[in-house]
Amino acid sequence: MTKQDVEVLQHLGRKVAELAATDDNKQKIDKWTRLTDLDKSAGPLQLIHLWPLAWAEALPDEKHLVCQNEAARNYERDLRQRIWSFESLHDDTVIEPVIRYPHFTDIIAYPELPVMAHYASDDHAKTGAFKFESPIQKMADIEKIGDPDINVDWDARNAAKAEAEEIFSGILDVIPTGIYFATKVVDEWAELRGMENVYTDMMDEPEWTHEAMQLIANNFEKRFKTLEELGLWGPWEKSDPLGSTGLRFNPDIPNYQDTMKKGKCDLMDTWAFTCAEGFNCVSPGMHEEFDLPYNVQLMKLFKWVNVGCCEVLHNKVEFVKNVPNARRISVSEWCDFEKAGAEIGTELLYGYKPSGVPFLGDGLHADQVRKELRRVLDAAKDCPLEMIMNIGGTLGGGDGAAKLIEWTKIAKEEIEQTNG
Repeated sequence: MTKQDVEVLQHLGRKVAELAATDDNKQKIDKWTRLTDLDKSAGPLQLIHLWPLAWAEALPDEKHLVCQNEAARNYERDLRQRIWSFESLHDDTVIEPVIRYPHFTDIIAYPELPVMAHYASDDHAKTGAFKFESPIQKMADIEKIGDPDINVDWDARNAAKAEAEEIFSGILDVIPTGIYFATKVVDEWAELRGMENVYTDMMDEPEWTHEAMQLIANNFEKRFKTLEELGLWGPWEKSDPLGSTGLRFNPDIPNYQDTMKKGKCDLMDTWAFTCAEGFNCVSPGMHEEFDLPYNVQLMKLFKWVNVGCCEVLHNKVEFVKNVPNARRISVSEWCDFEKAGAEIGTELLYGYKPSGVPFLGDGLHADQVRKELRRVLDAAKDCPLEMIMNIGGTLGGGDGAAKLIEWTKIAKEEIEQTNG
């Protein structure tokens, strides 16, 4: 890195540390901590959680990054995104005074079963959806599920840590980028077997399906415990969004300072995130038969659990309550909000995922946003509530940053009006 790169990063690091020390930030931490402890009076809280494509549209690298070195640009991007979220969105974003160095770890879940993905043969422009060729074609193929392959480049990891400490020492706490992923037994089975086959197999070959699902669950457990033993599981910071839902602050989850003293993050000190989007159209009974047994095994490894992502769960709330350590449930835009609120009550955190459709076009469709938010705020009036705008794809054209700011402004107005 050049001297200029380092100076830019140190300047941004000082800004992050300054924001982390504000009373506003501390109050947000308190609210998230109480809300995830099912204190309804702490919310509703709202958060915008962007994936890489949406970030690239909201804060394009070519307009915002000045560093030249690739590693420096990665740090700069992270710092600028965190600062912009806190200063511009005015949602319930939290900043912790940390900087994360990369983990340099490669995980191959099923080394003997590569899932082949390619463009359709007639898609000459290479612009369409991928076609998947699932590797499990016959019953004997499940014998290849086996254990995951986890490889760490320790030299590169240690070098990155030393570099980060040299740049940010005395400014931010240097921590590793923890490896974290959702438990998707059903969805990984669908990748290996093919979605249509999964549905028919549950009827025609239920015992074989259970055998395969158990092997996948064993593979997940091996991944989790190996990463824990290697000190790679994470994240350490609680300000990182939990999958499809909000932040990880909770009285029972250690802060990153305590994790730093221990030198590793234990599974039982973290949240888990489980979902079965492939079972969206499966009955509650079949969902319970073919997914719950494996969630029961795996979710016992963690302190608290968020259940669901984009699937519809308003008619499966009792199933969710049977998942060990379940604390949050995702209520996606396709749910019956009222039924979900009545079923959830105060036993789970109502994790509402607003529709991203109002972002399509040059400007935000404010009337649609208000209509949907009002309905949810009324439906979940008796529930601990978080509203997480989880943009995984495009912001839909126009000024993406302006639309994000407008959404949080509307959300705050509707919350204030509802709370009187």
